[in-house]
Amino acid sequence: MNGRVIAFLSRFVGRQAETSTSGRNTIPSFPSLVTDGGPPTCKDFTSWYAAQLTRKLQKPDPYAFRWSWTGQSARGGEIPKGKPMYYFAFGGVLGAGLGAAGYAGIANLKMRDLESSMLQLWKQHVGADFSVFAALSAAQPMKSLQGLWERQHDVASTSGRIAQRGPLSLGPHSLADAAARAAPAVVHVGVGSPNGHAHNGLSSSGSGLILDPDGTILTSAQIVSAAAETRRGVNGRMQQPKVLITLQDRRVYQGRVISSDRATDLAIVKVDSTEPLPCAQLGTSAGLRVGEWVLALGSPLHLHNSVTAGIVSCVDRKAVELGLAGPNTEYIQTDAATNSGNSGGPLVNLDGEVVGISSMKAVVADGVSFAIPIDTAKHIASQLQSHGRVVKPYIGIKMLQLDAGKAEQLKRADASFPAVRTGILVPEVSQGSPAHRAGLQSGDVIVGYGSEREPTTSRLIMALAEQVGKPLELHIMRPGSSQQVVISVTAVEAAS
Repeated sequence: MNGRVIAFLSRFVGRQAETSTSGRNTIPSFPSLVTDGGPPTCKDFTSWYAAQLTRKLQKPDPYAFRWSWTGQSARGGEIPKGKPMYYFAFGGVLGAGLGAAGYAGIANLKMRDLESSMLQLWKQHVGADFSVFAALSAAQPMKSLQGLWERQHDVASTSGRIAQRGPLSLGPHSLADAAARAAPAVVHVGVGSPNGHAHNGLSSSGSGLILDPDGTILTSAQIVSAAAETRRGVNGRMQQPKVLITLQDRRVYQGRVISSDRATDLAIVKVDSTEPLPCAQLGTSAGLRVGEWVLALGSPLHLHNSVTAGIVSCVDRKAVELGLAGPNTEYIQTDAATNSGNSGGPLVNLDGEVVGISSMKAVVADGVSFAIPIDTAKHIASQLQSHGRVVKPYIGIKMLQLDAGKAEQLKRADASFPAVRTGILVPEVSQGSPAHRAGLQSGDVIVGYGSEREPTTSRLIMALAEQVGKPLELHIMRPGSSQQVVISVTAVEAAS
């Protein structure tokens, strides 16, 4: 049996079996097959080959060595003349068959069909006591190959959201499918002009998003602000403009403004409908990545149901960078084209989930637009619905967001700076403020609050707003100390 095995292998390896001084048949290419106890068995060979197959498949470039027709290697080695071969093809037909079988688990090949045909060939030359499937299973290379496949497809998974969704491929209809999922919930918002001189009788217009089937709509505050003003109409009487909501299917409703906040440019409008309205699927802006595809939907220049596409250019553009005073707001920057009328419309990802609300664009440049992150918008919408206003918390501190680079610079400048990589630096605490009374000091670094262990300034402000009048635990790292300090601070509502 062993003689037939070696003869079979010799035919496919391309070398003739040699007889050693001890009289045992060996294969020079596979020295590990020769054991002290005697000639190799089928089990020895298959176990060795399964391990070699897994190792070869995990190499980044299995064809790194290629032999020329003259027998000269790309790296200077020599092989017998007239024996052209590839480095990984040392198994010949057997290697190709086993390689295909090994890949079967990740390429949906019919492994057992391949085994059957391979087994017939083996039986003709060797015998009946061999199984490719059993050998590979015994050596357990399939688990390794599956892990290799998963690692290759998880290279881009740098966030929890991507890891959960799995790899996405951009197909010819990916953008269209995303737009189709979000479009029914996008509305055109117009405020009627009493004198009828504006475009289509509207003094202002923009876009909005249906949040709830009951007719609750999120839109831009600057669009509906005109509805609060009483003006003289064409008949000379004082009139209040109407808010008109037009759905994707051209149904028109009259809306009423529930509440608005000019600082964040968001407003809640309500329409009355006898049937449920299509509402948007809200995603999260926390896992948004630079370079991710997004769509901007809305009614630019009074053109209803318009869609443009682009990528995320920045996920946390600070308001101060845009020259905006007031709220400590971060914006999503995108190159998706937006124009007058897009304000209040959604920015959606390839899943059709809303990740932002279009707010403004650069006047002097194309491809520079900004959207309010949907996590911020959800918080503002909840405040407007619950309180009729946005509750602004006050604890009396200034905050600076830290990243690894800033923390390292501060540590080099001052050895007593806390050993942190992220957090919120408190450079100043106002005397007599809630933070001062709670024991917060200048130079402290907030490394957590409540159950949050990766704090950002925007999320801390939202947490404080939800806890106005209630204590919130802050986890502090103090200069010169390696121990965390926990203090409890109670925010008050800031004066308007």
